[in-house]
Parts: sequence; C-alpha cells; structure tokens
Amino acid sequence: SYDCGDLYITVYDVVGGAKKAVKQGAFFDQCYGASGTLPISEKFSENFDAGQYSLEAQLFDKTGDKFLSATQKFSVQ
Repeated sequence: SYDCGDLYITVYDVVGGAKKAVKQGAFFDQCYGASGTLPISEKFSENFDAGQYSLEAQLFDKTGDKFLSATQKFSVQ
C-alpha cells in the first residue's frame, strides 16, 4: 500500500520549449488513505504572468525510494 509521503509541487515555464522552474512548494507527511484525495491543509497559491506552464506533482513514500508523479500543462491569459 502507498498512502503517505512528502508532496512536492513544481511549476515550470514552458514557453519556447525550455523547461524552467518558476514556483515550488513542499508539503510533508501528507496522507490520502482510502479516499484517494490528498487532504492538504496547507495552501499553494501563486500568481502567474500570462504564458504557458507545466505543473508537476510528486508524492514520495516515507523512505523516499518510491514516488507517484503527475503532470499537467496549463495556460494563463
């Protein structure tokens, strides 16, 4: 089973094909259990200039050996 770990969120600016980190956040000891949803009580609230970005979330297990990763592109106009 895999239900707790450290969550890292990184937002990359992807304009022009380059991948440059512009915002990062770390949330330690996050658990989602059977619900499958992370109950983050902390906030990751950032302002972005117009452009194209990629958000990457990585959840590492307690030992740091295994992780789950998800990426989503988004645009700000």
